Amino acid sequence: MDNLGAMTTVMLLVMIAAVPYVWRIHHSSQKFLAAYLIFAVIFLTAFFALFNGALYLLTSLGRGDLLEQTVALFFLLVVTLLPSFALATWQARKPHVTRKPP
Repeated sequence: MDNLGAMTTVMLLVMIAAVPYVWRIHHSSQKFLAAYLIFAVIFLTAFFALFNGALYLLTSLGRGDLLEQTVALFFLLVVTLLPSFALATWQARKPHVTRKPP
């Protein structure tokens, strides 16, 4: 399997594993599907932005060879997954806000 296929498979598994987590953390005034979609969009956007930014930084500094090491790649994944997960959790826990028109 190529790298794109492996990355897609890992992200699909993460999103499937997030279903029970979002079910447990979503606010009672928020519908589950809305909370899950918020979680998914924020998580994927933040993860891809952080991961691609880190890859760009490493390659522009000439340190792309670090990505061939398993430990360095695992560290990069952890460093990008944790902030993405925290941001998505924070957004999914927010209550639904209905603003009245002026």
